[in-house]
Amino acid sequence: MDKYKSLFRKIIEITVIFTCSLTPLFWLHGNQIVLGHDSGFRVNSLEYLKSLFYSWDSYHNFGADFSVLKGFLITQLPETIFMTLTKSTAMGQTLTFVFWFLVMSFSMYFSIRKLFPESKFWILRLATTLLYVYNFFILQAWFIVERAKFSAYAALPIVFVITYRALTKKIHPVMAGLYIGITIFFLNGGSLVPYFGGLIITTLITIIILTVIQSINDGLRSIIRTIIFIASSLFFTGFLNAYWLFPQVMDVIKSYNSTVSSLGGVNGVINWEQVVSKNSSVINLLRMQGVPDWYDSLFHPFSQAYLNNPGLIILSFVPIITIVLGASLYLRFRREAQRDQLMLVIFSVLLVGIVFAGGSHEPFGRIYIWFIKNVPGFSIFRSSIYKFGPMVWFSMAFLFGYMVNGLTFSFLKNDFFRRMVGVCAILYILAYHYPFFLGNFFDWNKPFTTRVVVPTYVTEMIDYIRQNVPSNSRILSLPTTDMTSGADGYSWGFWSSYSLVNSNINTTYITDGNPSGALTQSLIKALTDRNPNMFNVISSRLGISYFLWRDDILDTNKCLTANNFAYLKTSLESMPGVHIKKKSELWTLYALIETPRPPVEVISQIQLISDPSIVPIIFNQNNISNENIISADSSLQTTSKENLLSKFADKAAIKGRCILCDYGERHIYEDRAVFPYLNILPGSLFYQLINFKEQLQLRKFSNNPSVLFDIYSSLSFKRVTEINQLLDYGKKKERNRKLIVNNLQEYKKEITNLVDIIQKMSEVEQYKMNMVLSIYLDAQRQVLAESIRKSEFGPDKFIEILDYLNSINRKVAQQMPNIVNQQRYVFNVPDDGEYKIVSNQNIENIIDTATKSMLDSTKPIFFNRGIHILDIYISDSDQTNGITLLDQDSVVLNEYGEKEYSFPYYDDGQSYLLQFNYHIERGNNIVAIITGGTNNSCQSTQIISLEADEKWHKIRKNYTLNDRSQSIKVIFRSYDDSPARITVENLNSIPTNSPISVLLERDFSYLDRLDQPSITVQKIDPTLYSVRLENVSGPYMIKLNELFNNGWRVIPLEDIGEVGKAKDNIQKIITTIRLSTLKSNDQGHFLVDGYANGWLIQNTNAHTLIFMYEPQVMFYIGIMISMLGAGSVLCILVIHRIIKFYKL
Repeated sequence: MDKYKSLFRKIIEITVIFTCSLTPLFWLHGNQIVLGHDSGFRVNSLEYLKSLFYSWDSYHNFGADFSVLKGFLITQLPETIFMTLTKSTAMGQTLTFVFWFLVMSFSMYFSIRKLFPESKFWILRLATTLLYVYNFFILQAWFIVERAKFSAYAALPIVFVITYRALTKKIHPVMAGLYIGITIFFLNGGSLVPYFGGLIITTLITIIILTVIQSINDGLRSIIRTIIFIASSLFFTGFLNAYWLFPQVMDVIKSYNSTVSSLGGVNGVINWEQVVSKNSSVINLLRMQGVPDWYDSLFHPFSQAYLNNPGLIILSFVPIITIVLGASLYLRFRREAQRDQLMLVIFSVLLVGIVFAGGSHEPFGRIYIWFIKNVPGFSIFRSSIYKFGPMVWFSMAFLFGYMVNGLTFSFLKNDFFRRMVGVCAILYILAYHYPFFLGNFFDWNKPFTTRVVVPTYVTEMIDYIRQNVPSNSRILSLPTTDMTSGADGYSWGFWSSYSLVNSNINTTYITDGNPSGALTQSLIKALTDRNPNMFNVISSRLGISYFLWRDDILDTNKCLTANNFAYLKTSLESMPGVHIKKKSELWTLYALIETPRPPVEVISQIQLISDPSIVPIIFNQNNISNENIISADSSLQTTSKENLLSKFADKAAIKGRCILCDYGERHIYEDRAVFPYLNILPGSLFYQLINFKEQLQLRKFSNNPSVLFDIYSSLSFKRVTEINQLLDYGKKKERNRKLIVNNLQEYKKEITNLVDIIQKMSEVEQYKMNMVLSIYLDAQRQVLAESIRKSEFGPDKFIEILDYLNSINRKVAQQMPNIVNQQRYVFNVPDDGEYKIVSNQNIENIIDTATKSMLDSTKPIFFNRGIHILDIYISDSDQTNGITLLDQDSVVLNEYGEKEYSFPYYDDGQSYLLQFNYHIERGNNIVAIITGGTNNSCQSTQIISLEADEKWHKIRKNYTLNDRSQSIKVIFRSYDDSPARITVENLNSIPTNSPISVLLERDFSYLDRLDQPSITVQKIDPTLYSVRLENVSGPYMIKLNELFNNGWRVIPLEDIGEVGKAKDNIQKIITTIRLSTLKSNDQGHFLVDGYANGWLIQNTNAHTLIFMYEPQVMFYIGIMISMLGAGSVLCILVIHRIIKFYKL
């Protein structure tokens, strides 16, 4: 009878969980589907799943690396099955939602049931399971249906229970490792390792605590058991998941440092973390809140209720209050001492989870920052709450369920009341998280939402492209609205960083923000300028034969629409050869060239360049030639491959390096002009220790001028600060006077040392560091001048120092260009010869700094090999100067009043630095608002709170004008009910765009010519091409029209290529792996035309070239290991089952 009761209870529990997991049935209505943002859903999911089998996607812009996405072959398999079977995107998505709800629910339910199978723990099982899936951490993931996060989230309780049972001798450690490997195989987090941050830390905590506890009784045997468990877990996990681990490891080895650098280095990661973690306080995490989206978005669909409604705020404390109450009475309802160690582990997971999920937030932020700075690879766990939050939610859900269950069964003896408490706990979880049942969490920034109804004209156009446009064609998306972010937004609600069209067609689709954005912008410029020649040449070079115009676009700021680019559409329609191919209401497909550019081609004319950024400048010239542009190194000749290539170059172009002429670069050094507050001053007992450390640093880097410059610069600011603080220190004036005089002498020595260090640098570095020194001296001179006023023992010594600084500054000024209309460039000329000067702006004058002679930029100029420094004077018509609105003004604000200052309108797209100094004499709650534009709903605004501490402060903010900005305004506004008074100085704006580009271009047409053999191309798959070359008589250059990537290799074969003869996929995989072991005989891999791959091949016989994307080989090796692992695991499970069944 008890057996049937237990089964009945189990069915009831499963029914409750299954019913709750049907919540997604409320979300989609009619023709609604989830699409956009980072959801990753495609209308044609089967085609996308097939594309994941390859490590290169030819259809995304000019090509994209897919090698790290192999885990999605498993993660996105369910939705593909559901959509294929139902033949409905909406129904397939709904079933996908229910599937993942069930996976997360039952992973927790069955895990808890393994630990607490007794019937009396039914409240624990249900409350824990429901709170694990009904919470705001996981709801934030539902708005884009983060299947990868759901996968890792579901794996956490399973891995935890397996680990716990293995180390408490409930499972053999080898079998436990095998089970963990299987778990990670099916719940692989989309192969996104950072999502496993919480799982990894939870597992480590469990292993450490249980090993220590078990070793008290079992000694060395428990440690051996732990080692076996860890080894088997790593072995089986690696064995089964090699298909995605191998490409991941290869990617980390090749690109980890560059990825961290692209995020601003370690400091950039920390700065981002501080933004994400600013609301991840301990109290918020214990209330199971703190997700950044709640606090950073005014458009959040439901967060304001939870942040402001007193009732909901009180209810948010229910879980932690229950846990604290239960913990304080734990001994009252504890029945089995052996579960104490489980509670110890869970509480430890919660405490450590709060530290890691809180990120840089106080009070534990320093721990997290230490890990980022000192633990290699830890930077991948940026956005801490998303990576380690599962630890908090897992442990909070478990402890809440456990304490409710324990308190109920300890203090209530009547089964009816126990059931009522259980029901109330379940109802609390569901009711408190009511947004789950509304579905409005998809609406993240109206009209943008991830729950959309796709217009029929969009699906009609997508279907037309799929059926009628060749798959090897390229379509350019127009108009471009978000070139920086690459976002794709529409008035009907779709917004995503990934293109709507690209994700649903099998043709290359080039969008905003593509890796070769400068080139597509050159094409846009050709349209803007109505230049048919440039338009045709660039379109051909980029292989663009179609243009998709969308009249329903909406930019991220919800201001720019297609109407803002009507001139571009008119220009496109006027271009020769452009005609309408298909019109579907608001979308129009234009065709230019019906025949696509071949994926591989031989090129015979080349132009060498020293920097890829030169490519748009060359393309933007009206006299575009036919040479393909090859990017070499900065000097064009420092390596053997460029030397060889230069023998066949028709032209060469060298980019000049501008010396500190960008205002943004200057302000990096201005920001370093900091006077630190010092706790230890001259005369202190510990000052000699500080001085000793300074001398150690100076001796350590005595042979490194650059580092010495930084050290002496830092010391000079420190000396000025010491002088100022000694002046402020009233006691022992005579003693302080001697210390100040000594410090002034030390300061003078350090400035002298700085001057001497600069003289030891290269000529180019001397120019730059003299400018930096001038910036530092200006800041220090102001502080020293202020010190004269405070000094009570005469100004003589200070005036002497100031005179010395002025003399240094005069010498430096003689070597510095006038930043307003003059820029200084360094050119590394590879060979003697005549060079033409080319620029993207009008040059008025050029002066050679060595000879002080003026050069004629209209004619070729002879330059000797070596370094040349030129001063470039820009034409006034091309130079935008800064504007100073006021030198000083006293701003009086009445109650809640404001005063506005307006700068005139300059240029769309121009960035400006706005800066001013201020001092609040009276008042509080005052802000400065930087804004622009005439349309209040569209203008971009920055709000700065001003400090009311009676000190002078400096504000410096960047502002970029755009199509909706007619001016820049600075508004001082008071939010106080009493008058305020502010003194404002030096309110000005300065253009901060990058410096102009200047090239030296030389003609080499008299050199040897490249061969042009006949070519036959066979595209086997997106990662593999077989190319046959005939009639080869000499070296030739071959170009692969895919985005440049060092993963592409060229392998020579004598026959037509074995890989092309492969009869099935297995044979192709084996042949590809074998061919990857062969060596390339190319003479270098080059960037061609700013985006493509090029190789110089020296071969005089007919031959075959295999173009191979190397990460695909790693996937092939990994998938073969995974297949072998799956077979082995299956055999082990069968054998284990037989042994267990027959009790062998």
